[in-house]
Amino acid sequence: YLATLKERNRIAREIHDNVGHMLTRSILQLGALSVINKDETVGEAINDLSGTLNTAMTSIRSSVHDLHDDSIALKPAVEDCIRPLKDRFAVSCDYDFSERMSRDVKFCFIGVIKEALSNTAKHSDGDSIKIIIREHPALYQLSIADNGSCPEKIDENGMGLANMRERAASLNGNINITSGSKGFHIFLSVPKQNLTERRS
Repeated sequence: YLATLKERNRIAREIHDNVGHMLTRSILQLGALSVINKDETVGEAINDLSGTLNTAMTSIRSSVHDLHDDSIALKPAVEDCIRPLKDRFAVSCDYDFSERMSRDVKFCFIGVIKEALSNTAKHSDGDSIKIIIREHPALYQLSIADNGSCPEKIDENGMGLANMRERAASLNGNINITSGSKGFHIFLSVPKQNLTERRS
């Protein structure tokens, strides 16, 4: 399955680099032609063709974007987020999920993990981070915790916490953020039923 994801990503890049480039070149050439053209009849045809090419370009961009997004593999993306922190923190990851999970969940989890690890690097006085990603029959769960000490009261609008809440809310998920002498803990759950309703 990971090999399939890589191939989809390669195809997306090739379409973007080759077809996208040729369409862009054609649109520019038509624009230059319309400037020097004096024939109204030909001008209308040029405008129609330009509209068609622009529509094709929009369609190609949308398809490439979707193809690329679908090819994102969560585990390697999480490993990329973790790598810069390994010199300072002992990071453990517990993965138990299918890579076939919705791309919306993947991007939500990656975004929350990035925010959490950024906050930990800036503010935590701890030395370990534990990440758990699990798939259950009815929902997906993400847990991120460090062992640093922090105030029990935190600024809900600071440190990217509001952004995390927005990501969770966009998928009708629930996020619980706690802090104290035992560390900072983020627990996020996303029901699968809500994802099915969003796609239908």
